[in-house]
This record gives sequence, structure tokens and C-alpha cells, in this order.
Amino acid sequence: MADSRVGDEPLDVGQRLTRCQPGRPRRFARPARGKGSAREREREPARRRPSATTPPASASTNVRNACALLTKADAATALGGPVNDPRQGGDTCNYGALVAGSNSVTLQLIDGGRAKFDFDRGRVQRIVSVAGIGDDAFAFVSDAGFVQVYFIKSSRYASLTLQNARDPNRLENAKALARSIAARL
Repeated sequence: MADSRVGDEPLDVGQRLTRCQPGRPRRFARPARGKGSAREREREPARRRPSATTPPASASTNVRNACALLTKADAATALGGPVNDPRQGGDTCNYGALVAGSNSVTLQLIDGGRAKFDFDRGRVQRIVSVAGIGDDAFAFVSDAGFVQVYFIKSSRYASLTLQNARDPNRLENAKALARSIAARL
């Protein structure tokens, strides 16, 4: 079999144009990036798994996992009923109520530590000071039916949003939930 060439340079197998079948669009096979074949790269994450001797990360050591800090039971208590499974994206965890679809609770872990916390305190209007949550905390109560509690413990900064328009005690419920999450940070 002759080498495929472009100019004077031979093409790698992954760079050859895949043969088209009638009725199918043409596509190029992309060359593998990094070392090893695609099959070897697929197996690579399995090699990186922690061994049996590696202790599991707890909520206190794995503070970047928001869903480890905000549990389904916590969300159900704050919303006053059953909740869906968590939706996690990046440093955010969200639970929605099963009954009232617009009600939800969200925890966001925020980078920036004390400097970012102080900056946010200065930019948020109509804040309510709250005590007993982490090292420092403040809240914002919206007329739209949600409460945001911002709190910091050591250099770990988080924001909790509780959307529950029909609950007249939503600020107290949000503060209680933020207090329990701050204790896990």
C-alpha cells in the first residue's frame, strides 16, 4: 500500500480522509492528540482512579463539590417537601421542588475568598446582616420571592439561594440551611 502524501510529507493514518459512502457526508478523521491511541486514552481515567488505600474525600476536605455540602435532605427541609435529584455544574449544586416547580435551592462555591466576599457585600444593595453563619455572612431578600445568603468560613466563600415565594419564613429557612452548610466547610 502506498503512503498517502500531501506535498512531500506523508500523512498519518488519522489524517487521511475517510471514505464516503453514497448519501453520507464527508468527514475528516482527526489525528490523535497526545500520546497513545484513542482506545488507550479512553482507558486512561480508569488508571487514575484512587486506590483502595486512598481515603475518600469528605465534605470538609472536598469543598469544591457543592452537592457534597448541600444534601438532598437539606434541600427537602428548606423547601418543605420532596425535591428532584441534584443538578450539578462546576461549583454549583441545585435542587428543584417536585411539587412547586419554580421553588429551588442552589449552592454556589465562589472563588476569591475574603476579597471577593467584601466586594460582593459592597455591590449588593439592601443587604441584611446575619450572625452565626461561618465567619461572616449577609443576606439579600428579594421581592420576587427568593433569598440569597452569602457566607464565608476561613477563605471558603459560598452563596445559597432559596427560591420559595409562598414561604413567609424563607429568610429564616435560608439562614438555617446556610448555617449547616458553613459548619461542613
